[in-house]
Amino acid sequence: MITEVVKRTYDSFEDDLSKSIFLNRLCYSISGKKEYLENVVDRTVRNGTKWKEFKELMMRPKRNETVLFGSGIWGNTIIAELDSFSWRYIIDNFPTIQDIKGIPVIGAKDFFDKYSGESIVISSYKNKDAMIDQCMEAGVDKERIIDAASVI
Repeated sequence: MITEVVKRTYDSFEDDLSKSIFLNRLCYSISGKKEYLENVVDRTVRNGTKWKEFKELMMRPKRNETVLFGSGIWGNTIIAELDSFSWRYIIDNFPTIQDIKGIPVIGAKDFFDKYSGESIVISSYKNKDAMIDQCMEAGVDKERIIDAASVI
């Protein structure tokens, strides 16, 4: 039954890129092996102009420290791609781990209760609007919100 659903979903994609993304994402979900995620990033993100501009923006000197909002797949991808960037925290509404590559993961509510002017990088495409709203409701200046979701 599951095999039929997967095959039907795969067959519903009309182009090779969509099929490749689906297969690699499925393999990542089953195995947890980052190589499948790397394949998706290679095919969709790394060579894009918007991604290159985003990386350039992130490497400029910052006056305040920067945090990443979201510890999911794209949050992990951003951390891996900007491996020399110094993150203060990773914030998440539902943190399930204590750190990623030594960067502390803290609850968003706890972070916003003590917010002190950091820039915040939004990592989730799916939850982008809600995350931006959450930042603004907590008093974060719009200029401090960096939308990475739009480049992934």
